Amino acid sequence: MEYITIKEASKKWHIGTRIITFYCTQGRIRGATKRGNLWLIPNHVERPSDKRRKSDVILKREKDQNEVASDNSNGLDEIVLTLRNNTDVFAQIFKLIPFPLTISIPDGTIVFANDAFLEFSRVTNTDDFFGKYNVFIHSDLDGWGIRDLMTRAFKGEKVFAPNLKVPRQEIAQKMSGNDEPLIDTLYHDINAFPIHDNHGKLNYVISVFTMTREYRGKDEIVKGKEYIDNHWQEAFNMDKLATAVHMSKYHYLQKFKEYLGITPYDYYQDVKIAKIKEKLRETNLSITQVFDDCGVDYNKGFARVFKRKTGMTPSEYRFQIVGNSATQAHT
Repeated sequence: MEYITIKEASKKWHIGTRIITFYCTQGRIRGATKRGNLWLIPNHVERPSDKRRKSDVILKREKDQNEVASDNSNGLDEIVLTLRNNTDVFAQIFKLIPFPLTISIPDGTIVFANDAFLEFSRVTNTDDFFGKYNVFIHSDLDGWGIRDLMTRAFKGEKVFAPNLKVPRQEIAQKMSGNDEPLIDTLYHDINAFPIHDNHGKLNYVISVFTMTREYRGKDEIVKGKEYIDNHWQEAFNMDKLATAVHMSKYHYLQKFKEYLGITPYDYYQDVKIAKIKEKLRETNLSITQVFDDCGVDYNKGFARVFKRKTGMTPSEYRFQIVGNSATQAHT
C-alpha cells in the first residue's frame, strides 16, 4: 500500500496540515498510521467529510433537542452551540490567545501552538514543527526541573509550575534552529492540564505559559537584577552581589547605574517596597508583621523609605488600597 504524508495530503485535498493532523489523531482518516512522529495516510483514501459546519436546519434541530432556553437574553446558549459545531472558531480562539499555548497528544508530540507561542519560540515553518517536536524527546525537561511535573500532566493530572526560568534561547534553537542571540530572560508560570474524551481517555495536554518576570539588557545587569529579585528578603550586600556577577563592586556599581539610571541598592529598595505593597493587602497582618515578613524592621527607618518612594505611609497605602476594614490591623 502506498502512503502520503500530511503535507502531501494537504496539497491533494486543498486543506491545511493542522486540520489533517487533527483528523488523524481523531481517527477520522481511514488507514492513517503513525510511524514515530510522522503520520502516513493511504494514497487512495478520500478526503474526510467536513463535519465542522452544519446547516441552519440541523443547528436548529439540535438546539431544540437540547432545550436551549429561548429567552436567553445574552445568547450564550446559542454561542455555545455554534462553537460546539464549528472547530474553526475554536481554532481561532486558541490561535489568538495572547499567552503562549501548545496542545500535545498523549505521547508528548505538539500538534498545535498558537501565534504567541510561535513568536516566542521563533517557529516559522510549522510543517517542520507540528507533529514532529516532542516535549519529552527534544526539550531539556531535566535541566528545567519539570520532567516529573510534565510526566504527571501526560498521565492525566493537572499541574502547575510557578515562576520558572524559561531558557528562551535554547527553546528557539531547538524548535526553530534559530541561533540569533536573545537578550531577554523570562520567568513564566506554566499550567499544564489534560483533556479527556467522554470515556475518560486522555486525548490532549494543553500547556499555557504566563510570564511573571522579564529581564532585558546586558548579561551582567540581568544577572544582578535576578540576584536581587531572588534575595530581596535578605539585607542588601554589595559584596555578595558583585561576587554573583563576577565583577568588582566599584565597576559594577558604575555599570548598573549607567545602564538603568539607578544604583543596585535603589533597585533593591524598589523590589522590597513592591513586596511590602503586596503584603499590605493581607489585612490579617499588622503593619509591623508585614515589614517583618519582608525582612525589614518597621521601627528602623524603612517606613521612611516607603513614604519617600510612595508618597504615603504604610497605613495610608493600606487604607487607600483595601479600605476601612484594614484600619483594624495594628501597627
